[in-house]
Amino acid sequence: MRRAGRLLPVVLASALFVPVLGALGALPRASADEAAYRHLVDRATRVLKEAEGLHAAGRRDLGRERARRAAALLAQADRQKPTDANVAFLSVQAGVFAEDAEAARLWITRYLRRTPYGEKDPNLHYARALVWLRLDGRPGQAVRSLDRMAELSPRGLTRPAHVLLYEALTTLARSLVDAGH
Repeated sequence: MRRAGRLLPVVLASALFVPVLGALGALPRASADEAAYRHLVDRATRVLKEAEGLHAAGRRDLGRERARRAAALLAQADRQKPTDANVAFLSVQAGVFAEDAEAARLWITRYLRRTPYGEKDPNLHYARALVWLRLDGRPGQAVRSLDRMAELSPRGLTRPAHVLLYEALTTLARSLVDAGH
């Protein structure tokens, strides 16, 4: 009898800890899934940076190819976490460097749905400026979008936004000179 009295607390403790241990067993899987997702997004970001560098170096064909690879990685990440605004934002950039206006616009729409800030999100206006300048050839619209970004951002324009603004203004000035204004 005495032995049974000693086993009862062990059995009760086991009954309590088995579900806890089972839950803890699920944590490494969730962490592994999150780590795999982060790795996928990081890879896509590196490939996207390569695409941007190739574009800047005048190697647009290779840049488009790398951007399409980044877009494929981001699409894979999007299937794993279809609410991540960061993936949508990066996908806009992949569309721009792949020179795929339709995809870039689609990802802007998705980004707008995913960001909690809506039209008040400075990154939304940056993404729009990228598309308007690089794919649509509308530098004036890009400048207006970057102005809106600057109004909304507490830190002002980021370095990439300053570079894009410079590009938009010089493109706009060139078009005015070419038009004879």
